[in-house]
Amino acid sequence: MAVASLTPRVRTIVICDDVFVSPTEDGVFTLEGVRQHLEAVSFPWRASLNLFLLLSSPRKGAYAGKILVVDEQSDKAIRYVKFLATFRSGIVSFLKPASTALRSIFPRVTGARP
Repeated sequence: MAVASLTPRVRTIVICDDVFVSPTEDGVFTLEGVRQHLEAVSFPWRASLNLFLLLSSPRKGAYAGKILVVDEQSDKAIRYVKFLATFRSGIVSFLKPASTALRSIFPRVTGARP
């Protein structure tokens, strides 16, 4: 027998320039400048990005989450953001979008593209 997860699951992660909520339709978002990769001309590099998460949960309740961007070389946090996802639906699985700004300064290159 399948058992429902105790905490929400991340279904989608999108890094983009901006997230707009539709003023006319519930649950509709416009994501602008969706990124597949990032390139910087020089470092340190200041970036104003947004992270859009689509979370799902079969259970009602409020769940605390965090987003942590880490410099792999120094193991230090570049950006730390807390958020709260509240699920109120009684249906089998409920999707909850969450968006947060990731305004950060990236100090150096942390990975080379092939």
